[in-house]
Amino acid sequence: MRLAETRERLSPWLTALLVVLALLRVLYHCTYLAEVPFALATFSDGRQYELAARDILASPPLGTRPFYLQGLYAYLMALPMAIRAWVSLALLFQLAIAGLTHWWFARALARWRGRTEAAWASVALLSFPMLAFYENKFLTGSLAVTVSVAVLAAAVRVREASTPARWAALGVAVGVAILARPNFALLVPVVGVAALRGAGARGRTTAAFVLGVFVAVLPMAARNAAVTGRATVFPAHGGGTSFYIGNNAHARGVWNDAGGLLSGDVSRERQELRETLGVPPGPEAEEIAAIGRALYARGLAEIADDPMRWMVLEVRKVWLMLGNDELTQDYDHFGERELLWCSPRFGLPFGVGFALAVFGIGRARNEGAVSAVLLGLALSTFAANVLYFTSAQHRLPWVLPMAVLLPDGVRALRRAAAQRRWVPLVVFAALLGASVWPRARKTDPSAVHYYNLAIAWFYVGQPDRAISTLDRALEVNPDHPVIRLQRLTALRERGHFEAAKADLDRLDAQENLPGWVRAKMEDERMRLRTWLEYTRRHGGS
Repeated sequence: MRLAETRERLSPWLTALLVVLALLRVLYHCTYLAEVPFALATFSDGRQYELAARDILASPPLGTRPFYLQGLYAYLMALPMAIRAWVSLALLFQLAIAGLTHWWFARALARWRGRTEAAWASVALLSFPMLAFYENKFLTGSLAVTVSVAVLAAAVRVREASTPARWAALGVAVGVAILARPNFALLVPVVGVAALRGAGARGRTTAAFVLGVFVAVLPMAARNAAVTGRATVFPAHGGGTSFYIGNNAHARGVWNDAGGLLSGDVSRERQELRETLGVPPGPEAEEIAAIGRALYARGLAEIADDPMRWMVLEVRKVWLMLGNDELTQDYDHFGERELLWCSPRFGLPFGVGFALAVFGIGRARNEGAVSAVLLGLALSTFAANVLYFTSAQHRLPWVLPMAVLLPDGVRALRRAAAQRRWVPLVVFAALLGASVWPRARKTDPSAVHYYNLAIAWFYVGQPDRAISTLDRALEVNPDHPVIRLQRLTALRERGHFEAAKADLDRLDAQENLPGWVRAKMEDERMRLRTWLEYTRRHGGS
């Protein structure tokens, strides 16, 4: 039987608030689809997912290549693209799933705590601007929240009736979550302990939970074993790239180029790393795994060389993670605001939401599987941010436990104020003050944003607009070799040979360029020489 009365009537103004927030979300998504070229083109991580999806469609149902990133998202992209191979259909499918996620979240909370509590938690969830932001992107951020809601909903059902079947369903939800975000593997021991501590047939419920996890991950493990020879459900590099980015000697807690090791172009990442690390060419899966192992070894060696630096770095990651600044990486929210008038600018700041949610933990304790799931989701997200590096996307799954706890946190602080208990109020003020302290140095669009936007303009067939966007990128960062190389190629293809040669000369003056950049420069040099000679012979025509 349900633990909360779900037929209670919501107040009219709370209903109106939910409707307004939902309509604003729909308006934002529709405008993004209509006006922003990012809805039609992929780049960086998104391009890797698109290539994986197209590989699945070309050789269904397994594909032929290892998953460089998470495989579940590639399969989700492939489903709508099987109708028509457009990435825009994949985005529409993702938005439909995001809408269902909000409905599912409200239903699960209503079963547990009643409709009014569920409505307030939904208001909180709809008020996080970055959740709306990532629902539009070809990344796993939105999917991570969806699978988190699935795990929470399954835990609520277990709390209603602790039967082996419901524990098995919870295990399946946890297994799917692991396929979406490998760091959610921490849910297994946390929820498993809750199964062992529960009342009734503990052995059967625990076995059912473990079986559910196994059933969920088995198809992906079997697919990877058939394609690569390795029965794993994790990305082919095993997280080695992210680990080195987050912990190398040049790391500052967010994405970085690891002292020039990476250019930021994920499509070239494997080639760059293979050359730099000296990994011999071989079968694709073995090569990627070797790169991952080499990066783990290099990262651990640099930590051992200066452990104090690394400990300070870990503190900095936590500081960045708990702030209001949205540290985006693949997409730039400042750049999106420049493109789109209705991009979310206002809402519940992340650090403020965290400060409020901290005081709602009390009521969520001793709730069996539900408490374990909330704890597991929080720990998994925290671990990913401190083990690798922090970003708005990496910390995004925290919005689910925060939304659940936030209404209780507000009530707890109101009681403390009414009773004049100053300790919790001072702690809240300290958390609030720390969250508003600026973390980011810049509030303008980055050079990489303009570079990515230019790639999207190329994709939709507007090369002149793409070149002008690359001009803006080089105004921000004149010495970025990949951006200048991209403009060089575009200028040459449009017949602006002298301008292209000027870019090539500028690149020649730079040192320590990646090998693939040098190879591409030589190719462009040969093409430019051919075209310049041709135009001279024909009088500049």
